[in-house]
Amino acid sequence: DVRDYRIHSAAENRLVLGGSAFNITDLLIVWPQGGRERRYVVECKVRHGDLERTIAEGMAQTRAYLDRCGAEAGHLVVFDRAPERTWEQKIFRRAAPRDGRAPVTVWGL
Repeated sequence: DVRDYRIHSAAENRLVLGGSAFNITDLLIVWPQGGRERRYVVECKVRHGDLERTIAEGMAQTRAYLDRCGAEAGHLVVFDRAPERTWEQKIFRRAAPRDGRAPVTVWGL
């Protein structure tokens, strides 16, 4: 139940309260694994107009979060709600260029 989500903002060192869990400024996933802490950033966007422009804007935010949080990888999720586009047009996965930085995967849904 999304009403019960409690999300911690590492940037502000506090819980993010109120609103939707998918409409927040920072979403950092901290995953304990094998005795160490793994950190991932997830940024969600809704496509408005041009897909490449939406991805470019989302990548800028995702990269900024990665740099600020020290996460090892990021995921940018782009939701396409346009009924005229087919599922084949909406659903994709692509790796963003690394440029010596943490990897980011872009997901179309």
